[in-house]
Amino acid sequence: MNLSSNTTAQSEPRSFAHLIRGLVTALILSVILVAAAAALLLAMPFNESHLRPAAIAVSVISIFIGGRAAAKPGLGKAWLNGGIVGVAYFLLLFVLGIIFLADISLSPALFIMLAVGFVCGALGGVMGGNAKRGKRRR
Repeated sequence: MNLSSNTTAQSEPRSFAHLIRGLVTALILSVILVAAAAALLLAMPFNESHLRPAAIAVSVISIFIGGRAAAKPGLGKAWLNGGIVGVAYFLLLFVLGIIFLADISLSPALFIMLAVGFVCGALGGVMGGNAKRGKRRR
């Protein structure tokens, strides 16, 4: 009886569920942070030049926390799970942009955002994997 293939088959669905959990966490947090940023931008005397940095900050924070949520002890490669969440987040935003906006296209900026998403998600995954592992050892 080969136990290694059985263990791998059982861990894959759980890993996929953690990726979905991380992505959903990032998306929900994005909605909350966008609402908070919009309220702040309306309440303060900011001009429209602050919209892009606010959107980038919301995305980075959301991906980091989503990557952290995707990290799970025992599954290994928490950085990769977090990075996948970051890439999936931006790909989802790209697809939504194609659907709802007419002027979205492939550009170097998209690939930069995918790389930033991967790095932010991977950092969140590392932090989440280490934090959860640290709690378990106590």
